[in-house]
Amino acid sequence: MQVTCPGQQTGSVTAEAKGYTAYFDAALCRVCPLLAEQRCRARRVRGDKTHFNWAFSRKEFLWAQRRKRYQQLKQQETNPRTAVQATVRSVKHPFPASQLPVRGRFRVTCVMVASAAMTNIRRIWRYVVGEKQRKDAEEASVQPPMFTLASIFHTSSSPAWFALPCFSC
Repeated sequence: MQVTCPGQQTGSVTAEAKGYTAYFDAALCRVCPLLAEQRCRARRVRGDKTHFNWAFSRKEFLWAQRRKRYQQLKQQETNPRTAVQATVRSVKHPFPASQLPVRGRFRVTCVMVASAAMTNIRRIWRYVVGEKQRKDAEEASVQPPMFTLASIFHTSSSPAWFALPCFSC
């Protein structure tokens, strides 16, 4: 594994008994402005003049991973939380006041699985129908039909309802 410090230096990581330790090149750390300002957590290894180390626990490692994932999610246009909440609402929505009409763990499980399956089937159907409509719209946009007032009232192309007698008079 590798880790990047706030000064953009990359160091190798090794697993220790209490957590992890990252080792950085001492020549690059000595010229880093963050070390001079004492804002860097990397410290010189005793007896070793070629490395600085930075020790962190598994908990801090997981926090950093979580922060990184959160920053990546913020940069995306979609939010997975809203998608999950919409899915839960779709599964619960068919039941009045969000109350299931059955009792018991087995029956509740069966009803919820069936509701989730129907939600998925509805979404797949909407996707398929939407794709078909999109393709039809693309084909229609290639050659749009030309209608003029004369072509509508022309006797050879007039619709059948236009030729019917009017009984309202």
